[in-house]
Amino acid sequence: MFRVMENEIKVFVAWLKKYVKDDKQMTAKAIALEIGVDPTTISGYIRKRTKPSFKIREKITKATGVDYKDIMSQGRQAIKNKNQPVETSDRDNFVKFETDLEREPFEVIKTFRYQEKAILANKLLSELEQLDIEEYFALIGKLEGRVAMLRQNKESNQPLGEEKGSRSA
Repeated sequence: MFRVMENEIKVFVAWLKKYVKDDKQMTAKAIALEIGVDPTTISGYIRKRTKPSFKIREKITKATGVDYKDIMSQGRQAIKNKNQPVETSDRDNFVKFETDLEREPFEVIKTFRYQEKAILANKLLSELEQLDIEEYFALIGKLEGRVAMLRQNKESNQPLGEEKGSRSA
């Protein structure tokens, strides 16, 4: 069985809300101080006004000492318990997940142009997550950075490797 990519941010935020508000494991202020942000930043994540970046999610994970797999598991459970559908934006190239995140795993794969590669990517990410969580976080961070760069280049119609204002000799 392979794990399907899901909207990690929504699951993470569901866990964070549960961790801070419901379970009262650590205060938003304590987390903020630990990771070097303003306490209103953490509140903004919990209230879904803003989304934590990959780097912030990584810092929160380290600050709380909770294993990433436990965060994802508890976040999914919190979503199930609240009966909140997990939705994704159009640009995320995901399908909408209902309360049960495992209900239609192949629906996500169907959204990809190269479905075999999407399945392989999921298998590899799952294995990497289990083998070395730090490497997993590093790879996700690199992917996010690369996609952001490609998006920016596409928006500016700038070919990769060229800087604005530079000319080919």
